[in-house]
Amino acid sequence: WSNYMNYIRDEAKADRQKAHWNNLNYWIEALYNGEKSFTDCTKGTFRYDKNLNENMLKVAVVNIKKILGKPNSDDNVILKDSKDNKSLLLDEISIIAPKLVLCGGTYASAKEIFKIEKDEHLPCGLPYFVAEDKNYHKMFFLDFLHPSIYSIRACMLYTFARVAFSEAKDVMSREGIV
Repeated sequence: WSNYMNYIRDEAKADRQKAHWNNLNYWIEALYNGEKSFTDCTKGTFRYDKNLNENMLKVAVVNIKKILGKPNSDDNVILKDSKDNKSLLLDEISIIAPKLVLCGGTYASAKEIFKIEKDEHLPCGLPYFVAEDKNYHKMFFLDFLHPSIYSIRACMLYTFARVAFSEAKDVMSREGIV
């Protein structure tokens, strides 16, 4: 595990323009410490390496597409892979037992897997749905950005994540997902 964490830390340090580990780190910070401003996350007590290691222990990253791919994936390929690997994905989800699932470009596939016809919307406009895994564990699925997005500044993404995650937590609380 420590080798994996070192790889992530080294990858993030080596290419900060690549953004995915950095964004994920900031988003986890927004989820667990939403009162922090972006400046708090980039200066002062926020120590990048330490926080990246601690934050990555709080989440699981799962790829729907189980084959090696390119930096960009075709939505039809992802949807086909989600159908082909539905049983494996459902097992994976049941093992991880997440409360919150951020669908980074895979929301349509998640809806397909859980047979969701209609979604709800957070006040900020993001679609979401609530589903149960095979063990009747309730989960909140949010249509969110992929962490490798590079066209939006990190400070704007962090601010948006703070708002979205705060609203998601309110819904999750009402739904009994704690």
